[in-house]
Amino acid sequence: MKKITLALMTSVALLAGCQTMSGPDPVAKNVEAALKKDEYVKKFDIKAANDNGKVTLTGKVDNEFQQYQSGAVAKKVEGVKSIDNKIKVE
Repeated sequence: MKKITLALMTSVALLAGCQTMSGPDPVAKNVEAALKKDEYVKKFDIKAANDNGKVTLTGKVDNEFQQYQSGAVAKKVEGVKSIDNKIKVE
């Protein structure tokens, strides 16, 4: 009986851990998807990270308009409260 209980407790602990590590944040994922659809910035590798609605954008673009556009697109995504645009212009 002890072995079954231990096995059950181990399985529950592993499953609980899987829930917290289930992949990228949905808001960040949706921001990145929206950026990939925008004609002005889709060719750039822009990453988004979400912290309770504060989305940080990182990556490189060719000009200031593309930097601005990235933030404008991200702001329209549901769940985004603010943008920290750390995209570099090169």
